[in-house]
Amino acid sequence: MSFKGILVGILVLALVGVGGFYGWKFKKQRAAEAAEAKLYQADAFRADEDYESAQRILHELIAELSALPRPKQAEALVMLAQVYEKQGKSEAVSIHERILADYPDTDAAASSLLHLARMKEEKSPKEAEQLYADLLSKRPDGAFAYAAQMGRNRILHRRGEIETVHANLLALLEKLGEPEDEQLNNVRLDAYDLLSQIHNVWLFSPEIDPLSENYVIQPGDVLEAIAKKYNTTAWYLMKVNGLRSAAIRPRMTIKVPQPGGVNIVVDKSDLRLYLFRNDGTFLKWYRCGVGRIDYKTKEGEYVIGTKEQNPTWVSPQDGRRYKPGDEGYALGEPGKTAYWMGLGLPTNPQARTGLGIHGTNEPETVGSKSSAGCIRLVHDDIAELFDLVPMYTKVTIRP
Repeated sequence: MSFKGILVGILVLALVGVGGFYGWKFKKQRAAEAAEAKLYQADAFRADEDYESAQRILHELIAELSALPRPKQAEALVMLAQVYEKQGKSEAVSIHERILADYPDTDAAASSLLHLARMKEEKSPKEAEQLYADLLSKRPDGAFAYAAQMGRNRILHRRGEIETVHANLLALLEKLGEPEDEQLNNVRLDAYDLLSQIHNVWLFSPEIDPLSENYVIQPGDVLEAIAKKYNTTAWYLMKVNGLRSAAIRPRMTIKVPQPGGVNIVVDKSDLRLYLFRNDGTFLKWYRCGVGRIDYKTKEGEYVIGTKEQNPTWVSPQDGRRYKPGDEGYALGEPGKTAYWMGLGLPTNPQARTGLGIHGTNEPETVGSKSSAGCIRLVHDDIAELFDLVPMYTKVTIRP
């Protein structure tokens, strides 16, 4: 064969090789794109709480896991483990263990360590503590560290170390502030949940706690004046001290909140009403409903200008007046006391803003954007809040 023929043969082989390489590369790229599309689809199903569909797609994806880049492989496994958890399936444990073995020193592994620890908190607290310690040794700072600290406090809470947990959580919240990072914000909400549990007991127990103090009744005292002095209500003082009426006598000792007062923050984005002390201490939160699209709840600063039980309600749609017991009365459930706290302006508390905090005849809508602009709570929550907050309490409504 001539030199020219050999050269042509080499060129042909080279072209075939290059073509094959690019063909392989193109095929691999298409496979990766298809796999990522499945990952996004599974995530969408998970977000919609369609866990069966998410699991089915993730199972298909795990069978072709090598098509994904390594970080996406770990993401797919984490997602599958979380779907299993939502379904209450024990397979979540083996997936988390696989992530720890195959993807060590990654965020996915840290996430799996966190999830494994949380799953063991109730039945195997010592194992959970060790997992949290392992996580803190690997990630001493950042969102995973805060989440591990939160887990440790849940374990301490179950052991009954309430005041230690209380102090820890207040310190944790002070460090966190109001984070924009989703993981850190989830830790903040977890801390709020646990503090709410603690404060629910303290607020309505006659025992003295870090948020309260004793007051000895003096000659001439009346309960309403004591309530005003301590920025609370006579209803609350009666409830917490087991008083059947507002009648009091000298030298009685009653429980009162520490002075300073409270304020309310309504967060429309997470549909929660938060109760804080005026020194910034978080007290508790309630699930709330806010205005729907055509009746948006207006953000801003307000004060409680009126407090009423069983008031007449005027429909914003047609101006019709409804009394308690009327069909269509919207401020409470049939047969139960209705509560209304009207919101005025800081400069004019009696101003008619059209906004208020109240109960509802549709308790299933609480936790959604469903009202005609006001903030709605379920019956037990509005009854409790009505007792806790006095007139002129500051109310902030946030986007």
